Amino acid sequence: MGFDLTPEGRARLEEENQFLKMKLMLEEGANFSSHGANEEGLPVELENQFLHYIIEFEKQARKCKMVKVKDRLGDVSRFRPVHSISDGEIEEAWVALRQALAEHRIGIEACSPRIKSRELYRFATEELFEMDIDDIAIEGLTTCFSYDEFYPDPLYECENLAVSLGLQRIFSKRSLQLMYGFGEGGIELNGTALSTEGEFIERVNRFKDLFDELRIEELTCHPFQPTETSATLSGTYHLKAMVSKENFSIAGAWEIGLKKECDWWTIKRILIKGIDFI
Repeated sequence: MGFDLTPEGRARLEEENQFLKMKLMLEEGANFSSHGANEEGLPVELENQFLHYIIEFEKQARKCKMVKVKDRLGDVSRFRPVHSISDGEIEEAWVALRQALAEHRIGIEACSPRIKSRELYRFATEELFEMDIDDIAIEGLTTCFSYDEFYPDPLYECENLAVSLGLQRIFSKRSLQLMYGFGEGGIELNGTALSTEGEFIERVNRFKDLFDELRIEELTCHPFQPTETSATLSGTYHLKAMVSKENFSIAGAWEIGLKKECDWWTIKRILIKGIDFI
């Protein structure tokens, strides 16, 4: 879609965007910020594309029917049963299947690196093919499936929360803005109970502010085995820090306790030896 980006053209686009917003508010109950697109930093041409996209989606959604994934693909007999595919062939077979799905605006991914191509192929051919999806055809719109939603991997979920979303962000120089996994009851940080996320963030950022630079040199996680409702992870860390152009190291052991609450893992306890959070 081409746009007239002269001052006059932008003015017309802004008028059209306001009209489209009003249309969505009256017909679909949409709610938009009172600020203009330019005030929020979104170019008027991108906002125009987005608004047209939403209107087309709502138009098709009102009259769309459900269709099975296999019917969207057409003849699925070309995809062999997983048990008939050798280990040497499975990667090529999965790439071909994933490409066929993508050509019909269907995506499937797994967050956990422990999920291999053979299991994704099995899941797609034995389960995904039978699932119903909205029969909506809009350029750029893909129906996405996450394998992890059907078969969660607790080992990945726990390590991702504790290490990637927890320790890596605590050990970064960048100011902490929110803490993933902060559940009801708060978090115990090095023996101190902190009932609110704000208290936790304030203590962590005070630690970060002590340094001009802070980076992770090494961060390890020992093997662990979660139960259905709890997990304890441990490991070691090694940080490089700088204060007034003087470099030094901070190292020690860490331990994090997790609890599963309402199908979500939350962090209940963090112990990082060698660091004082005051």
